[in-house]
Amino acid sequence: MGLTDFMVHYNTLLIHALGYGGIFILMALESMVFPLPSELVMPFAGFLIVMGRFELVPVIVASSLGSLTGSLLSYGLGTLGEPMVLRYGRYMLLNRHHLEWTELFFYRHGGKTIFISRFIPVVRHLISIPAGLARMALIPFILYTVAGATLWNGFLTYLGMRLKEHWWIIQRYTHIVDYFVLAGLIGVIVYLVVKVKRARKLAGGRNDEAIEVITPDSPVPEQAAAASEAIINPTQEAWDAPVTERVILTFTLPDYRYLCRLLQSSEPPRHLYNCEVREGLWNQQAITLMAPALGAPYAVMVLEKLIALGARMVLALGWCGSLQPHLAVGDLVLPTSAVSTEGTSGHYPLNGQPVAPEPELVQGLRGLLQTTEARWQEGAVWSTDGFYRETVELVQHYQCQGVLGVDMEMAALFTVGRFRRVPVAGLLVVSDELATLQWNPGYRSEGFRRARDEAARLVLNAAAQWEGGHA
Repeated sequence: MGLTDFMVHYNTLLIHALGYGGIFILMALESMVFPLPSELVMPFAGFLIVMGRFELVPVIVASSLGSLTGSLLSYGLGTLGEPMVLRYGRYMLLNRHHLEWTELFFYRHGGKTIFISRFIPVVRHLISIPAGLARMALIPFILYTVAGATLWNGFLTYLGMRLKEHWWIIQRYTHIVDYFVLAGLIGVIVYLVVKVKRARKLAGGRNDEAIEVITPDSPVPEQAAAASEAIINPTQEAWDAPVTERVILTFTLPDYRYLCRLLQSSEPPRHLYNCEVREGLWNQQAITLMAPALGAPYAVMVLEKLIALGARMVLALGWCGSLQPHLAVGDLVLPTSAVSTEGTSGHYPLNGQPVAPEPELVQGLRGLLQTTEARWQEGAVWSTDGFYRETVELVQHYQCQGVLGVDMEMAALFTVGRFRRVPVAGLLVVSDELATLQWNPGYRSEGFRRARDEAARLVLNAAAQWEGGHA
């Protein structure tokens, strides 16, 4: 007896013994990583409908609920992380190659693959795991799963009803059906590619006379390039969970974890661009925390995604180096403007607007700072992405201009906030001193830690008191 004959024999015994419950169990196993094809289950159920043993609607309901249950279990396994998936998946014949191949399929095609995969062998057994790893939003995952499973299970049931006692021959010819499905998918992809190319051709041909020929020797018009339409834009994908309107962005894990303790965030974190994301309540307001987005390019990429996911106000909690002798480790800095030598801000034209935080958020933070005993000052900060190139000449230059401190993100975040018309502000803790032109690090000191703790509570209070544009 071959493996297929073995599975057919015991599948039929289970269905005979448990009825609809047997269908539910087998389809749940099929939607997990067990190598149990639905082609060996549903056609037999269709045959039993013709024989009067089963009814069509309960068969479809039992099979679809089974598929959903198995998919949710696999999704839950995926949320535990890749090490756990590989640790326990090996008992069900899942290896790293299978997981990587299915992950690639999922990330290339997005949430719709949950629907499409129900028609593709092997993929349908595994696709729920990368959906869980990516923390795909649960409602779209359920809808795609139920829709795809119902159609596929209904199709196999119908074939069984037509073939009657010859239902078992389906397993010999299912690869032919797979070829048709694959051909259909290829056809859809080709259609979409042709459609997009035609649209681009039409768009490009509207002003043929105005088209400028660009050669490798042509100068780069930086301002025009920054103002033109972007090719890649931040969007909410099917697997992306939304964030709250109030977001606090941090750049180090210690700051993030302290904020999580204050919010008493007990849920496991999800991940976005390798940053941890958690939600909690502060003064009865829902707040999203995210970290570590270190450096202007990374922080801006994260900020853009947060805005696409629903953020309507972002406060940044960070560290800075002091440039002025009257600013010491443990002091707080409230940025009211920023100068930039990082390479990200220039790609977001502000049309003459200053690089500055949202005034109402600054006013809210200022009011809170005035109620504390913390040492703090407000003024300009300098943002750079050259951490090891904060040279003597640059420090002296910005000292003379009255710039208070140096960080790596604020200017870029303020610029994007103004560009996207989303309120953004920040609060910095002095972690080291550069005013003497000698580096004096203090981020391990008790004074710095106490100041960081106070700053964390201040940004939480500022975020909680923000009300749709008013702090």
